[in-house]
Order: sequence, then structure tokens, then C-alpha cells
Amino acid sequence: MVTATGRHWGPATALVALALTAVSLAGCGRGAVAQHGFMSYAEMREEYDRTLDNFPADLPFPEGVDLHPALETRTVLEPNTTDLFEVGSGSGYAYVYWECMWMLQVLAAEGVGEKADQGLDMLESALDSEMRARHFDDSSGVWENQVLRSARQGDLSLLKDFAVGCEGDS
Repeated sequence: MVTATGRHWGPATALVALALTAVSLAGCGRGAVAQHGFMSYAEMREEYDRTLDNFPADLPFPEGVDLHPALETRTVLEPNTTDLFEVGSGSGYAYVYWECMWMLQVLAAEGVGEKADQGLDMLESALDSEMRARHFDDSSGVWENQVLRSARQGDLSLLKDFAVGCEGDS
């Protein structure tokens, strides 16, 4: 999938993006916002920033990471959009950003050494986290049993596929 900004997303990233978009934009008119748990872009952006400011201590970001990147440069979202977002979307985008930062660290280290091990350790530590459970359903175990296990064994191809949408974050 190629985004409106010309970025290419791999199948896994596109699937996550489509799921978040479907959840975020599920058909409600502006009059139903308060009643149905939807919010404006500005409110979603505030939720995103608030989540980053209060990210769980047991899920730290890699050293030197900008904790408040421009959400618009990381997604196909337009800051002036009139689209509505489900409450929780900003938190979901923040979690995806956290995952992206650790995936990029593993990939930058080419899967070997202390930085790669640290990144894989962090990605694995989030498997049972409340934050991940709130935003992703991986009941099939693909992330843990295929992507992370392969990366631990030196095959980064699946991790690269998942990280394609993260390229703007590096």
C-alpha cells in the first residue's frame, strides 16, 4: 500500500493502519461525537501527546528518541481533517510509535549485538502489557511466534515487513 505521502507500507503495517483507520473513522456524524466516544483530530492529538507523556515506566523508549514527533509525518493523517477518531486512537498511535522505535533499533543493529538484543527484549516485554492488549489482538501469535522468534534467530525479513511504515520515524 502506498500512502498519500508516497510512503510504501508493507502488508502487516497496512493491515494495522487499515484497522486503526476503520476504528478511528467508523461512521458517525459530528452530532454523535460526545454520545459515541469519538473525538476531533485536535483531541486525538492531545490524547497521543498525553499518552507519550505518561507512557508506562516498564516500556521505556530507546535512548535519544523524540517523544513528541509530528504525528502527521508518521501517518497519512492531515492536521486539518474533519474526520472523527474513536477515543483511544491517539493512545494507539503512541503505542505504534513505541513499537516502531524498538523495531528500528533492532534493524539498525542488523539484528546483532547489544542494541538488537535490547530492542528485541523490549518488544518481547510488551507482549503481555496492558498497553498492547488494549490496542492489538494477536491471538494467532504471529507477532511473537513468527516475527520476534525469527528476528531472534537472525532472520529480520518479517520484522522489516512490519517496520516499513516506521521508516519516517528514524
